[in-house]
Amino acid sequence: MHLKYLRLIVYVTAGLVLMIMLTVLIRSSRRPAAPLAATPTPVVSPAIKPDAFVSKTSSIIMNEYPPGRQLTLATVVTDVPGFVIIHTSTDDVPYTHIGTSALLPAGTSHDIPVSLTENTIAGQLLFATLHRDNGDSVFTNAEDDSVILHPEGSTVTISFTIEE
Repeated sequence: MHLKYLRLIVYVTAGLVLMIMLTVLIRSSRRPAAPLAATPTPVVSPAIKPDAFVSKTSSIIMNEYPPGRQLTLATVVTDVPGFVIIHTSTDDVPYTHIGTSALLPAGTSHDIPVSLTENTIAGQLLFATLHRDNGDSVFTNAEDDSVILHPEGSTVTISFTIEE
């Protein structure tokens, strides 16, 4: 009789141990994995050069944007000399380059005119992107005068719609 109770106690104990082990295993699988590296690797679009300038303070501000062949940028803040490039959009992403500001010095610039290669129309979506100068004081293309990035890796770009 004692042997039956002893077997019962062993089976119940083994069952409890198994349930505890399963509970621990399930709970540990819900925890997020530990990071593989102490510092994350930034994700950079293939179109962006790996040596692109990262800025904590660069920005573009526009007030009004009526239709026509000229825009005025209200304020541009940049850590390095550069240009603001105006693009048309296709599927809500920058597409055709239609305008370039004059070379802007590092710091804050106000009331910057940008001549456009085509007329804009009311309701048209455009983008303004900040590029750094490669040292020749002339905007050549996005590869030579690369985009300026925010610390999280996005370009210093604003989208805006031409007003009526």
